[in-house]
Amino acid sequence: PTMKAALQAGVLYFVSVFGCAFALGTIRTFLVVPLVGTRTAEFLEFPLLFYIMMVANVKIQRKLLMSASTTDRAIMGITGLSITLYVEFTAMLRLRNLSFEQYWAEKDPVTSTIFYLMLAVYGCLPVLDKA
Repeated sequence: PTMKAALQAGVLYFVSVFGCAFALGTIRTFLVVPLVGTRTAEFLEFPLLFYIMMVANVKIQRKLLMSASTTDRAIMGITGLSITLYVEFTAMLRLRNLSFEQYWAEKDPVTSTIFYLMLAVYGCLPVLDKA
């Protein structure tokens, strides 16, 4: 595929994973956190998010007939990750009415570490898992 196709794959990757993650986050916040607490609820969510990332990666690569080119797959992952980080640090902070400092102050150090490791995997997954 062309650069355009790889970028489109990255946008679709973002939309697919972020849409599911947003829905899961809403369920976690309103239904699971009151039952088990924030940290446990986030731990329960991580495997589901990983599964969603894996499925989205495979389905998008197959649907768009991604080449075996590492460059195309890296563009897909970097595009998805870049949009995710942009949304996380702009729109989500605005929606929650938080400053950047407040955002970091309220993060659990354990689950935050796992969350950002998951983001790294998300960005690398198209290169690591060639569907």
